[in-house]
Amino acid sequence: MPSTRVLRDDSIKDSVGGVERWNKVIEKAGIPFKLKAPHKAFHRNISVRWPA
Repeated sequence: MPSTRVLRDDSIKDSVGGVERWNKVIEKAGIPFKLKAPHKAFHRNISVRWPA
């Protein structure tokens, strides 16, 4: 059974691939903008939350 680290690394690799695909679509549309994936140490549960 894969470890948590292996699963996390696979998930990050998949996410980065998605970001790269979207960047190609954005570039092809002539929009001067690039998406970036967060650093792997970023933890969503301790990020800043804005009030609704």
